[in-house]
Amino acid sequence: MPVGYVGYFMIGYFIWHKKEKIGKKAEITIYAVGAIALIGTVVAEGLITPELKNADFVKQYMKPNVIIYSAAIYTFFIKRISKINFSDRSAKAFGFLTEMGFGVYCIHALINAFIKIPASLVLTRTVSIYLISLLLTFLIRKIPVVGKKIT
Repeated sequence: MPVGYVGYFMIGYFIWHKKEKIGKKAEITIYAVGAIALIGTVVAEGLITPELKNADFVKQYMKPNVIIYSAAIYTFFIKRISKINFSDRSAKAFGFLTEMGFGVYCIHALINAFIKIPASLVLTRTVSIYLISLLLTFLIRKIPVVGKKIT
């Protein structure tokens, strides 16, 4: 499975290095295809059986629909969000969240297994998992010598 994630890095690398060559038409096409993939994912998730939902049949990280809308989101951040001149305070906050990102990613699955908020409350569950993971990552990073190396 870890080998599959190499594709995400390759797509990211490609988008990053070709960002200046992505014209307006291509950019709009990327967003449109990404939006269709995302909407299709949401619709399909609503139509499949509970067993397939529990198996994340539609929204597994290696499914083409997820890869497509992830690439569209990354393109949006590279082409649009990165051009915004954020205040120093905002830049510092984004820097902190970026620094914590890998640790949050590493620990979120564990938090997800223990949190008791129903899946029907998706936004509440998502925000809770993120904030708990962020706090734990912050605390782990305070451990001398190894904290920053493992997160």
